[in-house]
Amino acid sequence: PLLVEDLEKRTVDLGRAEQAILDAGYRNILLTPLDYEGQQVGILELASAEPGDLHGLSLIKIAQLKPIFGCALHRHLEEFENKVEAVMLERYTAIHPAIQWRFREAAIRASDVKSSGQEEEILFEKVSPFYGSLDIRESSAKRNQAIVRDLLDNLETGRNVLLHGYETLSFSILGELVFETERRLNKLQSCFCTGDEVALTEFIRKEINPVVEHLRQHYPALSGAAQVYQNLVNPETGIFNRNRLAYEEALRILNQTIVECLDEEETALQRMFPCYFEKYKTDGVEYNIYTGAAIAPHRPFDSLYLDNLRLRQLLWTCKIIRKVDELQPRFQALLEDAHCCTSDAGCSQKSPKASLQIAPLILSYGNPITLRFRLDEKRLDVDGSYNVRYEIVKKRIDKAIVQGTQERMTQPGHIAIVYSSKQEAAAYTRHLEYLAAQEYVKPEWEDLELEALQGVDGLRAIRVKVDEG
Repeated sequence: PLLVEDLEKRTVDLGRAEQAILDAGYRNILLTPLDYEGQQVGILELASAEPGDLHGLSLIKIAQLKPIFGCALHRHLEEFENKVEAVMLERYTAIHPAIQWRFREAAIRASDVKSSGQEEEILFEKVSPFYGSLDIRESSAKRNQAIVRDLLDNLETGRNVLLHGYETLSFSILGELVFETERRLNKLQSCFCTGDEVALTEFIRKEINPVVEHLRQHYPALSGAAQVYQNLVNPETGIFNRNRLAYEEALRILNQTIVECLDEEETALQRMFPCYFEKYKTDGVEYNIYTGAAIAPHRPFDSLYLDNLRLRQLLWTCKIIRKVDELQPRFQALLEDAHCCTSDAGCSQKSPKASLQIAPLILSYGNPITLRFRLDEKRLDVDGSYNVRYEIVKKRIDKAIVQGTQERMTQPGHIAIVYSSKQEAAAYTRHLEYLAAQEYVKPEWEDLELEALQGVDGLRAIRVKVDEG
């Protein structure tokens, strides 16, 4: 315990905490640790404005109450931790509602006092997988183009400010900096590599920006041009990046639109028959769906649900393509408004096409697989070497090339359906005939043989163009 009868009379220099106590009007303080089952859980703090109110006898009285305060504080801390854990589970590691029942059963058995203590395996056997990808075509190229345009704009605008300063002040070092800037500008106009971004960014931050700021502060004749430059600099990154931010905003809008459509479809699917549905946002959206008797063992399962899911997958892909087409004017306005604010004369980089288009892909995989919950990674994953082939196919088909050509299988405005058996092709062909009659897709489609991928061969694809409606 710590007892200070009069804080104001202490001869040592007061720390921040002690000074704050005095400023609050307290002079007499008593601090004593609170314990619970041998562990310290907090500190009991008492204070009085009158010196001497708290004294040695107060410690004896407080000792009788300390266990009660310690127990209460321990209970409060437990409640707080439980609340934090509940929020974490709800927001960050929530189990999908369709399979929550299985984890609940395992948790009940694990909490049984008669439990052996061994971890129970959580398996979902013979489930049918559905995979889809709504990838943004040339997303990496468009991002690089946005970066290049920002760097070109940054270097050219900075060069103009420095050149103006050199001509006005006859400041020789500015002439050298103009030379260095033009050298990098000319190189960037001819080619761009990934490593160039870091080097140019450092040059702008460390060489151009401090000089421009110096000119703004100390030379009124240059302050206007320097201020225009600084208004275009992002305070967080220290460089121009309005083109990149415009691209990322367009990407966010597109991904949000896709996810909202998938969320609506998932709600409809769950009403029909429970399924495990997971989505991943990248440059576009990927999703996995697993359904079968193991997902909802207390409900009768029929192959009719699989046919319905195949058809629904085609339907929502058509709707998403149409929604993305409707967003094109918004993307164009967003991306074109962010173009270089200075002249592009002499720039060999092509201006990015002001659009974001998706090239959807559906994988038809007729063989059921097994999912296992991996306790070490806290996630569901395919189980067994045979089932791993499904994961391999998923990861590699996006870059698939049509046999005998250099043409990618996936194309904007088209749905590519990858399959490996005639039965799968027949099922999707039947659905496409129906969708063509409903004017969702064009009445003709291609049946393509695909180039062999690493570890995967014998794949084919149906490619159909979506009707604009």
